[in-house]
This record gives sequence, C-alpha cells and structure tokens, in this order.
Amino acid sequence: MGVLIQAQIAAAQGIVHRPPRAAGKGAACLDAVSLLSFADHPDPLQSRLAMSSVVACYDAYVLGRDGWSELGAYFAEYRHSILPEMDAFRSPSTETINVFAHTGEVFNQTVLVSRGSWEAGVRTEALWDRQVYLHHAFGWAIYVLLGAIVLSALVGRFVVLRPSGFMYTAYKRHISTPAAFGHRHLRGRLFSVPTRLQAIFIALYLALNLIWSCIGYRTSQDNLFFPGRPDQQLARYVADRTGVMSFYNLPLLFLLAGRNDVLLWLTGWSYASCTLWHRWVARVATLQAIVHSVAYTWLEKDSLVELFAENPWRSGVVATIVMALMLPLAVRPLRERAYEVFLAIHIVFSIVLLVLLFLHVHNFGTGYHAYLWSCIGVWAFDRAARATRVLFLTPTLKPNALALLPNTQGFVRLAVRTQRALAPVPGTYFFLHLPSVSPLANHPFTLASWRRTAAGGTELHFLCKPRGGSTSLLRASVERTLANAIPQELGALKLPVLLEGPYGVSHNLNGFDRVLLVAGGSGITALLPYLGRQRLSVVWMVQDATQAEDVLVNELRQSAIGEAHVDVWVTGGAMPSGCMNGWPLGAPATPPRPPSPEIPSPVAFSEYRCSYNAYLYKPTLSSPGAKFVLDGYTVVEKGEHAGRVCVRWGRPCVAEVLQRHLSTQRLAVLACGPDGMMDDMRAAVAAAYGRVDGHQLDYFEEAFSW
Repeated sequence: MGVLIQAQIAAAQGIVHRPPRAAGKGAACLDAVSLLSFADHPDPLQSRLAMSSVVACYDAYVLGRDGWSELGAYFAEYRHSILPEMDAFRSPSTETINVFAHTGEVFNQTVLVSRGSWEAGVRTEALWDRQVYLHHAFGWAIYVLLGAIVLSALVGRFVVLRPSGFMYTAYKRHISTPAAFGHRHLRGRLFSVPTRLQAIFIALYLALNLIWSCIGYRTSQDNLFFPGRPDQQLARYVADRTGVMSFYNLPLLFLLAGRNDVLLWLTGWSYASCTLWHRWVARVATLQAIVHSVAYTWLEKDSLVELFAENPWRSGVVATIVMALMLPLAVRPLRERAYEVFLAIHIVFSIVLLVLLFLHVHNFGTGYHAYLWSCIGVWAFDRAARATRVLFLTPTLKPNALALLPNTQGFVRLAVRTQRALAPVPGTYFFLHLPSVSPLANHPFTLASWRRTAAGGTELHFLCKPRGGSTSLLRASVERTLANAIPQELGALKLPVLLEGPYGVSHNLNGFDRVLLVAGGSGITALLPYLGRQRLSVVWMVQDATQAEDVLVNELRQSAIGEAHVDVWVTGGAMPSGCMNGWPLGAPATPPRPPSPEIPSPVAFSEYRCSYNAYLYKPTLSSPGAKFVLDGYTVVEKGEHAGRVCVRWGRPCVAEVLQRHLSTQRLAVLACGPDGMMDDMRAAVAAAYGRVDGHQLDYFEEAFSW
C-alpha cells in the first residue's frame, strides 16, 4: 500500500509540476518572526520591530532579496500600502531568539531568530508548497480519470470488435448486463441502482476521490504554522484538500447535468447515464464540502462567532448548507412526482451556490474563479444550445400542431410540423414546450414516426400518455375541444408547440439476424421507429384495451408492420398467477368497450393531418388472416406465419418471451417500458448468457430518467 500511495503522489506531482518557490527561504523569516510578539503592534506586517527582525533574518540567512516581492503582496493586501525597500527596516539586532522557546513573549527591540527557527520555517514552507501542489494535482487527476473513461467509451463506440468465447460470455453475464446487486436497476425507490459495469466506474471514482482526500499529508512538531500541534496541521491540510477537490468536481457536476453535453456527443451515452453520474458527482462534491467545513470549524472552534461575521466564512457555511439541502430535495420520488418543483428549486439553489462560492474565495484572488466561471460557461452553453435548437425548428408561436384524442383512455396524438427537413433516426426524442397549455413546462417525448410534408418540411408524430402535469392539461384541452366540436368537425386541438431537439442515440441493430422488441405501456412509442426490419418480433404488454386498440389500428396495422410478428398482451383486470406457459388466449376480466363510430376528417384540417389519419378512427383490426372477432377486437391466431398480429389477455413472463426467441442466430433485445418490466428483462438476458454465447445476444434499453 505504501508503494501505491507513493506512486499516486508522484503521478499527481507530475500532473501539476511547479518548481519549489525561491521565496520560501524569505517567507520562512516572516513565519519565524510571526510566532513572536512585539510591543509596537500585534500584527507583524504593521509592526516596525517585527519587519526589522524579518530583515535581520534576511541579512543572516537569505542570499539577496529572494521572496521580498512576494512578501510585498501580503503587505499590500493587509496593510494596503507598498512594501518599502529592505533598507527602510534595517536596524541592528540585539539578541538571537529561538522562537519555540519564546512564543508569546513580547519584545521591544529588533531580534534575530535562530538558524534552527529559520530552518524550521523553510521546512514549513516546503511542506505547505507540497500540499498546495498535491491539492491541485489530485484535483486534475479527476479530469484525467474522466478522460480515461471517455476514451474507453470512444473505443467501444467506434472500434468494431467481435469478441467471443467463455470470458466474453462471463463478462456480459456478470459485469456488463446485470444490475449492481439484485434485480433492481431502474425501479429503486429513492435512487436508481446502476448496472454492474456502471457501478465499477462509479466505485473507481469514489475510491480515488476518497484516497486522494486521505493521502500525501506530512506533519511535524516544528511546523511554524501550527507549532507542536500535528493534529491541527492535519486538519488544515484535510480541510484544504477536500475544499479544493470539491471545486474541481463542480465543472464536472454542471457538465453532466446538461442536455447539450459534450460527453454525450463524444461517447454516445444516454442522458440517463449522464444524470446518474451527475448525481454521484454531486454526492462526492457535497461530502467534500462538508468535510472541508467541519475541519475548519474544529480548527477555529474558539473564534467561530468572530469569524462568522466575516464574509468568506459566512458565505462558505451557507454554501455548504445549500449543497447539503440539494441532495434530499433531488430524491427520485420528488423528481418524478413534481419535476417542475424540483427543477425550480435546483436551478435557484445552483445560482445561489455559485454566488456564495464567489464570495467565499474572494480573498484568494481570482485563482479559484476559473472553476466557477467554467460552471457558468457550461450552463450558458447548454441554455444557448437549447434556445438555438428551438429557434431553428420552431421560430414562431403560430399554431403548428394538431392534438387528437381517439378515445379517452388512449394516447393524445400530437402531430407537429416544422419547416425544416429533418432526418430523424430511431431513438430520437424531443423536448416539447406547450406555451398555450403549460408555459413553463417542457418534457421529453420519443418520436413515434415522421414524414416529409409537401412543402419540404417534416411532420413529427408523438404519442403522449397523460401522467399528470402538462400532459394531463393537454388531454383536458383536447377533451374540451371535443366537447365543443359540432358533429361534422374532427374536434382536434390546434396549438403552438416549440420543438427542442433532436436528442437521443439510435441503437445499431444492423448486425443482428433477429430483433426482439419488448414494450410495456407507452414504451411502445420508442420502439415503433424500429419497425420495418426483417426478422423482427414485437411483444407489447399494455394495461388498457382501448389504448391497445388505438395503436393496433394505426402504427401496428398490417400494412405498417410488414413481416414483423406482433404479440399484444392486454394486462388489465385479473392476472394469472406466475408465468404463463406457452401462449394461451385467456378470457378478459371485463369485456372491452364497444367499438366507437368512425368519424370523418374534414377538409379544413387536411393540412395538419398526420400520415396515419386515414386509419385513426377505425375501431377494429382488419388484417388478412383474421380468425375471429371478440367484442369488436379482431384477435388473430398467427401460429408461426409472418405478418400476423395476435392479441391476448394476460401477462407473459419476460424470461419465457426471451427463451422463445433464443436460437443459434444473433439476437438483439430492445426494451422500453415500466421500470419493473425492464429490470426483469435485463435479469432474464443476464441469465440467458449461461445458455448462449455472449456474441449471440445483446440487450439494449430505451429509458429516460430525470
């Protein structure tokens, strides 16, 4: 362990290399004299006797004028005047003093500190310089670690590797695929559990921050800053180290929070992965700030009231409190149930934190301002990029969208037009701003489909499932429009929508022989753009039968799915216990609602019509090979024939779904849906690696988490 620590210290010193200060020998004179007291003034920089003693030390032990200009900087800061030349303070000394033996004694004449006292000052300055180098070197090492992680992600993204064999299968089964512990990855109550591979990188980041906060300290009994108090020396070094490293973590914290993140562009990571890192960096930076504050509080416990009256100390205390409060105010239940409230608190607290930190480091010059300005620069770049994206796609507030509600339990269908010719890819999502519905809210929606318009623009189609907030307000607006519509009108809501995007990364499924898409509820939206591929199977679990009907007669109609094999499971009502063996057709607990009459689309809305409007209000599935109709729903028994849709009631076991599709061919599994379903799918894929080789099976997730 000692060799490892020394290697880390040597590497850290190599990152931030600075030669020893020549001024250290001169500063040692001031350090030694500062332990004495003089009759003319208690402050050495304002005491003529003390400054005369410093010059006497220079004349005796220091060659030339080394360090006098640096001493002038202290003189200017604390006395607010220019340090005179050495001759102005030169006067004969009457005795040589060992400062350790006369600490606290008051002198009324110039003295010469002993050579041993001066050498102790030289060692004190050297130790202090070493600590300063290590503080910043270990801070820079955080960025070196980040660079190594990004480099590994770049290699994995752009270098095509075809590994195989036992070791690769074991890696995918035990490291890259499963959750860090248990089977919960996305469905944690207070926070998401990382995957095992993510956990390894997070653990490395945590371990190195912990090690870098604990190593490289040297204390001594003759340290002139804390004579005879190694405990105070160590507390000061720990306080400074954790404070500096917390500052180094701040730009990374802001970088990982943005939608327009350079790391996203370089690595192809998902937004959920970056926000996961963001939260762990926030915890580390906050813990370092707390240790920094606690250590300084212990050091200055005898003068806390006086120090709190000073701005640097007061702003630092409040800044630590703000950082500590941001953690519990960002727990997952609050983010999911009241995102706008969480976001408002987070933004306000972040601004307050930066202001407080500027005040906190004001007395240290502008050296630490670079980290704070970096945070502001990252935030400003992200906001400017967001605004640019919005203005590029939707530069006006004119109505450019049509919202439709085929049935009260289904999706709100939103068709948004932009004059720009876009070429979206599967996995693309946009943030939608609905100024006429909820002016301050914006939420991400995955693109379900798109088409080019006659004018050369693009029409983007979204399926919005109301979950509260602005989406519920949107549905209520559409319902009011439907209630006020005359029978001959479509009853659709025209509204302005501001588009921000596109975001997201498409999963490359081209190298696979077969593709299995597993969706739950509104997760089908993210998988629809992948339709049209050969050897593709879709398994969709949806709770509401009317929501299933809505998508079946539109996006999953026979003419749209091509050769795909689609199994739809309606899970509403009483569910069979355990996993269902085979694929039985169970009876629904309650009959589906009767089919609604078809509503014509008037000419007045023809320019807003989605490409799927011709099928929008058909109540039943009319596909070739239909076997029978159950209460208005066409249920197709397909067997193994391609191009058939099968609707069943019940809930399948995802492990059995996966087992049914495993073969000797390469299979890609792409899942999107409720957290529990995707966690079960991930666990099933990890377990399957014991039956198939690693190169035969790959798992992909479409998950967006706040």
